[in-house]
Amino acid sequence: MNAKRRKELQALGCSLSDLRADIDGRLGEIRDKLEAIRDAEQECVDNTPENLQLTERYENSCNAVDCIENALASIDDAVVEIESAVE
Repeated sequence: MNAKRRKELQALGCSLSDLRADIDGRLGEIRDKLEAIRDAEQECVDNTPENLQLTERYENSCNAVDCIENALASIDDAVVEIESAVE
């Protein structure tokens, strides 16, 4: 590989590293916010009186917690894929 292409390749590598850092940072922020929302919703679920645990609202809260858990797992998977792509 000649020096010009090597230099271009190195520049792309730096760009990818910068992009990864930016994406990791943003995903971290999103993850933190999702965890806070999940924790608050889970607390509501956990503190729901027994006589209200068969209501639609309770089921919706349980489903929301599950969906947020899935979103968090997807974020973790995305971070792993980004790391693999950069290596």
